[in-house]
Amino acid sequence: MMQPELLNVLLEVLGETREEAGAAYREIHERLTRFFSLNNGSDPQTLADEVMDRLAKRTVNEPKEKIISPHAFALGIARHLLQEDQRRYARETKVARDWDVRSGASENDQEQLLEALEECMSHMSKDKRKLLLAYYSWPEGKKIDHHREMADRHGLTMNALRNRVMRARSELDSCVRNRQRDVSPKKDITKRRTVGDL
Repeated sequence: MMQPELLNVLLEVLGETREEAGAAYREIHERLTRFFSLNNGSDPQTLADEVMDRLAKRTVNEPKEKIISPHAFALGIARHLLQEDQRRYARETKVARDWDVRSGASENDQEQLLEALEECMSHMSKDKRKLLLAYYSWPEGKKIDHHREMADRHGLTMNALRNRVMRARSELDSCVRNRQRDVSPKKDITKRRTVGDL
């Protein structure tokens, strides 16, 4: 949710009257949602919200006369955000694939992985542990809504929430790999698969 003071500044740039500004806001938001939808954005509505939020922050920092076309400004921001979203999606997909492939490992490997996971989770800060457990525990078919609610609860944008989760997940992955290396017999160390190898 955009801060009221930012929204007011943005509306001043978008139109002479409140009605004109409101109509322009809705039009830009709808175009952005279509843009992200056509370009396979992970969550077009939320990405469009993020662009409007960034546009509002830019209007605060830029002289009013410099923002000749808010539509063009918003599209430029959207292109950058789409690149961020695609990079994040690629990282998340790789991590998910790495862990999914492990499900085909032997029972003994699975047991070692779970032990390493539990051990590493126990050494993480309470906040990071709670964040990861909450982020990956959504009701069926409610993933995006669940993540949006989490972002609101933490006072974050969806983008910021995903970045925070990815940093915690990266820390966890690294710990699990190191722990598996430590418990692997020397003779098997070149053959045993780790999360990073998958």
